Amino acid sequence: MANTTLKALKNTVDVIGRVKEVNLELGTTRDGKENIKGNVVVLVEENVNGEARSHDIRVRVYSNKFKRDGNINGLYTGYETVMNEYKSIADVGDKKEADLVHVQGSLELNEYISQDGTKRSSNQVNGKFFNRITTDDVKKRRGPKAVATVTGVVEGIKDELDSDGLPSGKKILKGFNVDFFGELRENSKPIIPFEAVVEENLADAFENLYDVGDTGKFSLKIENYAKDASEDDIEEQVSGFGST
Repeated sequence: MANTTLKALKNTVDVIGRVKEVNLELGTTRDGKENIKGNVVVLVEENVNGEARSHDIRVRVYSNKFKRDGNINGLYTGYETVMNEYKSIADVGDKKEADLVHVQGSLELNEYISQDGTKRSSNQVNGKFFNRITTDDVKKRRGPKAVATVTGVVEGIKDELDSDGLPSGKKILKGFNVDFFGELRENSKPIIPFEAVVEENLADAFENLYDVGDTGKFSLKIENYAKDASEDDIEEQVSGFGST
């Protein structure tokens, strides 16, 4: 069997909001390696066309304590700071007292077996760097927001259907990203599929721009509605598709 070498495509995520929950814990792997793992929930509030929206963005966190050379992993140290020092809404009870944060990471594939035995998959945010920021920083970085920027291969573009089974005017983009560099091994999982909605005002132009098999650079807005957001501290944020 011939060796296959892959080149990683662009895959970055930026999340700017308030720390809602810190669910991190120290642990040990089966082979005795110390680690830190869990998730951090970031509350992203925005105003879109006059509508207040609130999103809970769950960021997965994992790092071993030591690198292969025996030195302490800088990511581990950073995550310890998040666990021990970051103020979350859950801890302080007051949203405005919780820390503002900028999380940088990537989009990844989450595969799991549901209770009925069905294999399911979805996309999730994998966090890498956490930085506490100020209100001015939020404005300078055009937040609050949760946006993934990926280079991907177009697998298909189809109409989104409404509740009556008729085209809504929006399009559904199916594509995949390669998040792997080097020689492909038997158990490697280099492909990250994703699906996104193209808004009606961009749908026709988007469909004319891309054919199946084309590679494009896409800016994907990550959404996870929780409840109506307060109008306080909400900045107008417009995110959508970009093309190269």
